Amino acid sequence: MEKIKVRLTFSPKIIHKEIISTLIKKHDITFNILKADINPAHGTMLVEIKGKDLKESIKYLENEQITTKIIKKVVQKNDNCIDCGECISVCPVKAISLDETWTIQVDSEKCIGCGFCTTTCAMKAITIDQ
Repeated sequence: MEKIKVRLTFSPKIIHKEIISTLIKKHDITFNILKADINPAHGTMLVEIKGKDLKESIKYLENEQITTKIIKKVVQKNDNCIDCGECISVCPVKAISLDETWTIQVDSEKCIGCGFCTTTCAMKAITIDQ
């Protein structure tokens, strides 16, 4: 079974449509909302979708006027990182750790894109794929 993380962007015009429940039933997938920001002006969600035919699921969302972006890595560490560990302490899902060489490692499978690490990092070494 395949699994992907997708950033969904949609207008408030479709908020009341039963798109997600129809997607789950029609395409036999599981759907986990990792992060959501929905307000009167727009909506964005970071979701994890698991299923057999994810391309068809993405096509369905796009046909419903939802912009999709498949996310390979939610959080990315750059060369500014000094491996201080501040980001580790604020990660609510333990997606950031130190390896045996005392180097920061980010587990993209666990990351939910909350952004706590980016605001904590004084070196601005971590970015979230928007």
